[in-house]
Amino acid sequence: MLVANQNPLHRLALPLLGSLIEKTRHTAHVSTRDHHSMLVMARVLSPDALRVTLQLGDRRPLHAAAAGKIFLAHLSEDQFESFVAEAGTPALTDETITKPKDLKAQLASIRRFGIAWNIGESAVGVGAVAAPVMSSDGAVVAVSSVFPLTLVRTPDRYFIAEHVRKTARELSVALGWNDKSEVKGHKK
Repeated sequence: MLVANQNPLHRLALPLLGSLIEKTRHTAHVSTRDHHSMLVMARVLSPDALRVTLQLGDRRPLHAAAAGKIFLAHLSEDQFESFVAEAGTPALTDETITKPKDLKAQLASIRRFGIAWNIGESAVGVGAVAAPVMSSDGAVVAVSSVFPLTLVRTPDRYFIAEHVRKTARELSVALGWNDKSEVKGHKK
């Protein structure tokens, strides 16, 4: 897609996503927030036949995607309440977190540990892990690895999470982030 290739985020992310899938063998993507959805801006597909496929421009509800939860975790309390009032938290599967109180608790954990999980919440049999990528202007983007749950045992999920976290840090640095930068939309 020509437009995506002209986007600096896309250009910077592709080689890092390529390195991530070499280590994990699972599809990886970078997403941004677009109102009440996460929007896939860059992606590299797993080389394996059994894989989760996302396309550039695909959207997922914020509350049911690992990358989406990264964005929600960086909202202020008022912004989160507005999101819930406008978008709601509808069930996409039996695993989707639909109660705002439960989602808030998970977002607190995401802020504490810097990692978000989706274990069958947006699609049956699909899992994902995401970490925040910060740009120089404080905007939050997210990097995720998505995988078929039947293929990835719990200990392997933590291996994937560490590599997603490392890739997110590398992309943050490439985008000009440093730990003195302020994060938009979230009080430190």
